[in-house]
Amino acid sequence: MTKIIDLTGKRFGRLTVIRRALYTEGVRKNKTYWLCQCNCGRTAAILGKNLKQGTTTSCGCYRSELFIKRFHRKPVLIVNFKTGEVR
Repeated sequence: MTKIIDLTGKRFGRLTVIRRALYTEGVRKNKTYWLCQCNCGRTAAILGKNLKQGTTTSCGCYRSELFIKRFHRKPVLIVNFKTGEVR
C-alpha cells in the first residue's frame, strides 16, 4: 500500500485543497479523493492522482469559460448585395 501524501492547503491550478474526502463504498473505495475549493467558489471532490498529474485544474468552470469564448461570438450579418437584404 502506498503512503498518502497530505495535499491540504496546496494549490493546483484554480483548485485549493481543503481536506481529504472519504469514500467507503463503491468504485471510489480504494482511491484517494480530496475536497477542493475552486476560485469560482464551488467545491469538488477530485482524485488525488489527477491533481498531482495536472489533469484536473478546476471544477469545470474553466471549460465553461472556454466554451463561451469559442462559440458565443458576436452575430455575423449576412448581406445579399443584389437585393440589399440583411439576415
